[in-house]
Amino acid sequence: MENSNGSNTPREAAIAGWGFALGGAAVNSIEVDRQFGLTEGTLQQRTGISSLARADCGDNELSLAERACQAATGDSVGDIDMLLATSETNIGHPALAATLHERLLLSSHCAVMDVGGACAGLLNAFSIAKAMLAS
Repeated sequence: MENSNGSNTPREAAIAGWGFALGGAAVNSIEVDRQFGLTEGTLQQRTGISSLARADCGDNELSLAERACQAATGDSVGDIDMLLATSETNIGHPALAATLHERLLLSSHCAVMDVGGACAGLLNAFSIAKAMLAS
């Protein structure tokens, strides 16, 4: 297949950076069980999770994601060509990726997508990125 420059040389594409952020507040799984009306120990028995991270007071998914993007790009967020965002989100609509795109003032040419999957979201996002880079 011919590239836009008229050659048959494959174009190169790669993941230049990725980031993540965790909330600074640790919550014991028993507290989560209580919040969701589960029998104490359910979360740990079914998933092996003994504690989880939540956003500290004053932070939310958007502020954490924004810091993760800035750290991953060395504050060169203008160079981002594609933004894949995944989280256990409660933001609603517009979802995290679209809201983050706007907050970071990314180019209108920057592709943006929310990837679901909760805990498996990171793996789902890498699979999507790999497929998009290969195409």
